[in-house]
Amino acid sequence: MPTQLYGIPAPSPGQNTQMGLRPPNTTNVMDRGNLFPQAPLSRAQILERVNAIPQKPNTESGKQAYEVDVNAWDQMHGNAPPSLEHPYPIKPGMAQAGSGECFGCGEITDPPHMGYTCNATEPLCPQETHWHQLVMNMLW
Repeated sequence: MPTQLYGIPAPSPGQNTQMGLRPPNTTNVMDRGNLFPQAPLSRAQILERVNAIPQKPNTESGKQAYEVDVNAWDQMHGNAPPSLEHPYPIKPGMAQAGSGECFGCGEITDPPHMGYTCNATEPLCPQETHWHQLVMNMLW
């Protein structure tokens, strides 16, 4: 257990003391015995990883394959948040994460709209919404 100062527990290694969270794009390298922190990924590296994720075609078979992928992701990761190491499957016909898409429906429209103004009849599931938000936050 971390030592205490004035009755307040000290933060764990790698923990951001303001929010109680680790900063984005970093890992707690001290847990692995590595004394050298890893550099954050560049915008190009993030986009390269995101664009390497295969997306199913917007067909009946593509939608069925997407459902299989979602069920496999849920079995493997449960309620854990998506990450670059564990990306969430993209719904067929939707824009790739990080492309300026709406986080509510996953589409790019003209004029653009955002999640809070989205009127989609089939909104994205919370995990996929989180994936889109995560990628956009990493890019900014």
